[in-house]
Amino acid sequence: MRLGDKCISVYLDKVNWFDADRKCRSTNANLLTFENDVERSLTTEYLKNMGIISKSYYNDSIWIGINTLGKNRTFVQAKNGKNPNYVRWCTNQPDNDNQECVAYADFAGCNYGYHDYDCTSVFPFVCETKVRHESNYLCLPRNNFVEVYHET
Repeated sequence: MRLGDKCISVYLDKVNWFDADRKCRSTNANLLTFENDVERSLTTEYLKNMGIISKSYYNDSIWIGINTLGKNRTFVQAKNGKNPNYVRWCTNQPDNDNQECVAYADFAGCNYGYHDYDCTSVFPFVCETKVRHESNYLCLPRNNFVEVYHET
């Protein structure tokens, strides 16, 4: 799905944060991070309509591309190690020194936000990549295309 200047791909298989990050990087993408509240709201509605984050419970989360691995509780973007441009933490989050990865859900009635969580837990995930050409760019996985070679 195209979302502003991003293409997002939703993966329903539940994996730990490390596997989710590796899967995104293997497709030249990164785990999703929100740039602003409009992007967060649009993505949330899309994921709710897909039934991925429809319950008000932490187990109904997706992995986000933010962590504090080796950063002493300073949460950074996995893709570049910089502070996130936009954060929306659920109430009383982050709350646990042993939870170094970030997930996204309607956790504790926060109306969808970030919460820290154990990186080895398993959730679905969303990858993002920048649109390469502004006009008429179609966001589809590479495996949806068939390459045809014509010999001359």
